[in-house]
Amino acid sequence: MVQRQANRRSLIGPGLALIGSAAVVVSGWLPWLGAGDMTASTFDQPAYFLVDSTARVTGLRLGALVVFIGAIGIVGALVPGLRFLSVLSGLGAVALGGLFYLQANYLLDAVGGQVDSLGLGGLSGLDLGALNLDLVDFVDYGVYAAIGGGVLAIVGGCLASARR
Repeated sequence: MVQRQANRRSLIGPGLALIGSAAVVVSGWLPWLGAGDMTASTFDQPAYFLVDSTARVTGLRLGALVVFIGAIGIVGALVPGLRFLSVLSGLGAVALGGLFYLQANYLLDAVGGQVDSLGLGGLSGLDLGALNLDLVDFVDYGVYAAIGGGVLAIVGGCLASARR
């Protein structure tokens, strides 16, 4: 009986880390930006958006980075000797979500008008100024899924790494 309870407790941390990391991976395909009926996932946006929201840069998509960070967390959740990877992955996901939120705010302030060829996929050609959006309306639930998944991965990784 005591052994069973100890086994259950030892699975809570890796389980939380696995669920959180999987949420980060899935969040890559969820909408991160939205305006009216139009949305854009991380695969519609360049990773450079995290550095400069108005740059017209192509290349590595933000979705690839999100999926990579989540996959690192999954490895950390599944491999006992690498539990610290779940914590690092979670920190990365929270930081990525925070940077994205910050850049979305800068984009609303800087552009205030047509969103042409900014590499935002489904939002290209949209007149943000006419929609009179605020940041809460512009940032969609994919960002919150990544941040929440990151927090779960951190908690799960810490629980799994704790010495008993």
